[in-house]
Amino acid sequence: MNDADHAWMEEHPDDSGEYRERRMAEHIIERILQKEPAARVLIWVGYGHAYKYCPPGLLKMMAAWLWELVGEEPFSCYQQTGGLPQCWVDLVIRHPEPTYRNGRPAWLRTPDRCVVRGGSSHPRPLSSSFTSPRKAPLGRPSINT
Repeated sequence: MNDADHAWMEEHPDDSGEYRERRMAEHIIERILQKEPAARVLIWVGYGHAYKYCPPGLLKMMAAWLWELVGEEPFSCYQQTGGLPQCWVDLVIRHPEPTYRNGRPAWLRTPDRCVVRGGSSHPRPLSSSFTSPRKAPLGRPSINT
């Protein structure tokens, strides 16, 4: 964000959260998608920035703004340890509750242990088939739901 963005947020503290989320989406559009309209982009975010849907009473997050402004639905994943399922994204990657060994979560690779256990859950039913990259047009993965 630039100085003008920061100034606006200071003048409008009650609206600064949603403004920030929208500006994140606009920056992706301005800096990547306007220059390369066919680009496929991986956006690594934390917390709720990946929410495509607005939880009741909360502000619209970056992924929801991106969807609205671009007109193409993003595929959104969320990683978590424990807690309630996230129904505002497409896929939840759930990590096991950590136990610690030498200050590191035991499920991470260690010299004597290489097994990682976890799972994924989908907040709503989904049936997808993926087209082999050799059959899909270059740069445009095909997903049928």
